Amino acid sequence: MNIENKARKFYDCFNKVKRLRKYDHPVVKAHVIDKINFIKENIELSKTTKVLEVGAGNGYFSHYLEDSCDLLATDVNKETLTLNPTKNKKVCDVNKLPFKNNSFDVVTSFDILHHVNNPERAVKEITRVSKKYVVLVEPNGDNIIQRAIFLPVPREWGINRFTTKYFKNIIKKNRLKILEFEHIGRLFTPNMPLPYAFIKKMPYSKSSQLNFHNIAICVKERAFDRKSKEQDL
Repeated sequence: MNIENKARKFYDCFNKVKRLRKYDHPVVKAHVIDKINFIKENIELSKTTKVLEVGAGNGYFSHYLEDSCDLLATDVNKETLTLNPTKNKKVCDVNKLPFKNNSFDVVTSFDILHHVNNPERAVKEITRVSKKYVVLVEPNGDNIIQRAIFLPVPREWGINRFTTKYFKNIIKKNRLKILEFEHIGRLFTPNMPLPYAFIKKMPYSKSSQLNFHNIAICVKERAFDRKSKEQDL
């Protein structure tokens, strides 16, 4: 069974998906909010900014992003998408997006690429429909703790190949310029047991070994060249 089928086998079972934490759960918010803030710090969003979220699922990121932009949330699974609170939704596959070139100001992908067989092809599609910005967030394959945690979870085995080097390679192959890149998201949540709560007070580290995700804010090369020329003028 390939990586994509492992993921679909789980997400096609609606009863399993319904048992996942909801988008407004405190632990989900802790997982999401630092990444949403990082995006807002580096991309100027407004209610007229057209944003496409691929693989939006049950709305973990959509819920915290929708108020800042004109968001369209998409997912390959119709039933899972019914759990997403976003107003504008569409069923579609990241491997073949039903949109014209340069249709959106920003295209985002949160924790999706490690679930597909050909991440490079998926990023190519994401880049095609973006007018300017591409935001990619993936689990950090350099973090051995994370890899150990998900060892018993077949749908997450794609994490193992998503090292920082592999992730950046896919981005460069698709002619994207990385504007900002960060290791983000330590292992702490609002419900962490008290003996481990001291971790929350430790200085934040940007080490790839201590963070559970990588986030890349990218711009299409032509858009980057155009922006550079405008600044020179």
